[in-house]
Formats: sequence, C-alpha cells, structure tokens
Amino acid sequence: MKTAMDDATFLIARRKSLYWRIHFWAALIASPFALVATLTGILYVFTPQIEARLYQQLDHVAPQASMLALDAAVAAAEQAAPRGWTVQHVVPPFQGDDAVQVAFAPPGGGVDEHAGHGGHGAPRKPKFGLPAQAIIVYVNPYDAQVLGSLAVAERFGNWAKKLHSRLLQNDGWRWMIELAASWLMVMLVTGVVLWWPRGSQSGLPKRGARGRNGWRQWHAFLGVALGVISLVILATGLTWSQQAGGRIRALRDISGQAPPPVPRGLHSSEDGAGGPLDWQDAWQVARSHAPAIALQLTAPASQDDVWRATMADRSQPTLRFDLQFDAYSGKPLYYAGWRRRRRSAKPPPSAYRFTGVSSAGGTRRCYCCLAPACCSRWYRAG
Repeated sequence: MKTAMDDATFLIARRKSLYWRIHFWAALIASPFALVATLTGILYVFTPQIEARLYQQLDHVAPQASMLALDAAVAAAEQAAPRGWTVQHVVPPFQGDDAVQVAFAPPGGGVDEHAGHGGHGAPRKPKFGLPAQAIIVYVNPYDAQVLGSLAVAERFGNWAKKLHSRLLQNDGWRWMIELAASWLMVMLVTGVVLWWPRGSQSGLPKRGARGRNGWRQWHAFLGVALGVISLVILATGLTWSQQAGGRIRALRDISGQAPPPVPRGLHSSEDGAGGPLDWQDAWQVARSHAPAIALQLTAPASQDDVWRATMADRSQPTLRFDLQFDAYSGKPLYYAGWRRRRRSAKPPPSAYRFTGVSSAGGTRRCYCCLAPACCSRWYRAG
C-alpha cells in the first residue's frame, strides 16, 4: 500500500526528472551558441589591447611642444578624403599623444540631420553612429600631417563587435543569439535547482569521486560558481540587444524613466561683433564643460544651427554628456550629464565592466578564458 511519503517521493522524483529534461534541452540549444559567443567574446574584450598594436601608427603620435589649431588638422583631412565626402564629426586629441580623428561620410551616406556650415565643409550626422561606408582620417595635431585613413567597417573593434553580436550577419540574425542567451538563463536556473543541497547533501564535490559521478559533481559546482557572473553578463547584455533590449527600453520610456531627450530646433543668434566659431574655438568651449573625457564635435548644419558635443570614450558612462552651444558666442544652450539621467537609465558602472569592452577588466577577461573549459567540461559530463 502506498503511503503519503511514497507519493511525495514520487512527486519529487518526477519534478527532478522534469528539471533534468529542461536543463538538458536548454543546454543542448544554448551551449553551442555560448561556446561561439565565448570565443568571439574573448576577442571582443581584448579589443583595446589588439587595437593598440594594430593602429599604433594611426591613433598616436610623438608629443611635441605645441599643437596647431584644430582647423588645420580638419583642413588636412578634407584634402585627403575622397572628393565629395563630408565631415561627419571630429574627435580632437585628449592626451598629448593622440591623433585627431576626422570622420567622413559618403554623399547621401545615411545621414539626415546636418548638411553644412559655412567654411567647415558639410558636416552631417547620422541617426545612429556612422554609416557603414564611413571612413576616418587620422591627422597629427602638431604638424597637420595625415597619418592615414581607415574605413569604419574595417576597424578591428567594429568587426569584433559584429562577430560577437550577430556572427558577421545582418540584424535579421540577432534574434537567434538572443534566443540562445534566454535558453542559457533557463539552463543556469534549472542547474541551480538540480544542484541545490537537500537534507544532508553537500553542494561541494566529494573527495575521491571519480568517473562520470565525479565529473557531474564538478560540473554542478563550477556551473553554480560561475553562474552568478554568467547571469550578470546575460542580463546586462540582453538589455542592449535588439529584441529584448528594445522591449526593455520601451517599458522604461512608458514608465517615465527615459533619459532626457536632446532637444531639436535650438538656434544660434548671429552676433554682429564677430563671425562663427571655428573648430578650435568650439573645442575650447566644449572642453570647458567636459575637461575629463575625450570629445566628439559636430559642426552646425546652417547659419543658425548650433555646435554639438558629446563623449567619444564610451568606456566611461559616468562622464557621459550632451552639449549644444551657440555657433557665434559659444553660450551653452543645452547640457545634460550623467546626473540628469533617471535611475533606470543609469546602470551601475560594474555592469559596463561585465558587458562593455573598453572598460572590461581582468575579472571578465579571466572569466571569458575559463568559459570554454567549462563548456568542454559540460560535454564530457553530459
């Protein structure tokens, strides 16, 4: 005759069997993608070190006594750029050994906001970043010598990012990576449930355990130990993804937690006492508001448009800012920094260390190097 204890034991066994099946199928779906994402992520987090070697002659120069005006570097870049291409934005040197970076877009290259400004060529700004066909011309700020040019798509960091996020495919493939990340979270959660010590059981591997049983114990222990870091990487990564991230941002906006929008339609007041600011003047104005980070400058689109400045170094989120100022007087018309962003739009800097690239420290790099071994251990333990 069955007892209540037998029924409870039977239900526990069935529930555990269900968790095992879910865990197995989630791992079967997600692990190949996790292994690929780990290997490509290793390239991604080491991007600063790799680019420092690949582009040393472009990104850096030998410091000298004094720099020329920024306008001289922009003029030299315009001479070196393909005919008809327009200045997109300029990144002045932040350190003494930095080169000037002048971004150019092809005619009609997916831009929509800025169309030109007096003697500054025809700077334009795309909706999101640079067009795929854009190039960057690197100029020595001390003698205005052109160091070379590089297509944005050919930069190692951009290539590694595309490889990691969508396997060098178009955006239509990104849902597959997100689906695998979601199933990976299911695998981690069910793995914790299966590992969780019950009664007199211990969550630590037993001494002397060998063979399949030993591999399984170590698999469970290491999976839980590294699962916390994995969940942080997955959770922060999904917030920046296309599908899940878009829905998260939509919920954020609906709840009134959207970051302050950069205003459109601000205008400059022409000052009869002097002409418009040049690149050097605009750089000095922007630097006075944000002296602690590399800047990106975009020139006005018309006589009554404004200068725009923002951060060029995305690895320091707490220094993020948006600045618009008068094209003649340099008077700030709009400024929004990190403090003006709402709480939901201010993820902790630690999240950037896990999910970002340039700010990725030794913790994430070590984890990424250990992950392939853990995936191999899963295949052997399975």
